[in-house]
Amino acid sequence: LQALGAAGLRGDAVQIPSLEPAGRVVSQSAEPGSQVRQGSVITIYVSTGETPTAQVPNLIGMSFEQALNLVKDLETQTGVKISLFQQSVEVEDLSQVGLIVSTTPNPGTAVTGSTTITVYVGRAP
Repeated sequence: LQALGAAGLRGDAVQIPSLEPAGRVVSQSAEPGSQVRQGSVITIYVSTGETPTAQVPNLIGMSFEQALNLVKDLETQTGVKISLFQQSVEVEDLSQVGLIVSTTPNPGTAVTGSTTITVYVGRAP
């Protein structure tokens, strides 16, 4: 936070569970090297050293890109490292083409540390 103050910025520290050692900064609200206005508030997320936990979000009906954005936000909030693996599946309902129709594990499943969610994206027959 001192470095932010020296740069003319305001800092806010949020403690989150993370696989990183306690006290280590694991992410921040502005990308490193990005330009922000003088006096802006930058949130830094600091590891508590506790194993992070989260529930698999409901990604059904989203595009893969939307799911990536949601998972990135969830990772920032919870500290759980989530990777998405995309599989295409044939769907009869053409309105589901390009959208996630199911996931493994299912939405609501508790996950800890780091996990991979397989998303099944609809494709035309």
